[in-house]
Amino acid sequence: MAVCYSEDETKAIKTALKYWPNGGLPGEIVQEIKTPKHFEQAAELVTVEIIAKEVICGNGAERYIKRIQENLSAGINKVYFHQIGPDQQSFIKFYKKELLCHFPIK
Repeated sequence: MAVCYSEDETKAIKTALKYWPNGGLPGEIVQEIKTPKHFEQAAELVTVEIIAKEVICGNGAERYIKRIQENLSAGINKVYFHQIGPDQQSFIKFYKKELLCHFPIK
């Protein structure tokens, strides 16, 4: 799961767009892009609105929990998090405090 944790949701959305615009690319386009130049061209089409819809951004634990539950309901038995951007420590603290109690590691 690509996520961008931050206390400031607007900042998180902008960070996700800057570091991981492919989070907003639709369908299988990411698998079809052949060169870094083509990837950059496709990424230019991604907006903050698209990122806000496709990537969980901010600090609302309920959105993270809902997406994790959707994955588990779909039969996925392992969930990996990709914290977008340089602030990894804040996400780890948030995960330990807000998410781990709902989905303990087995």
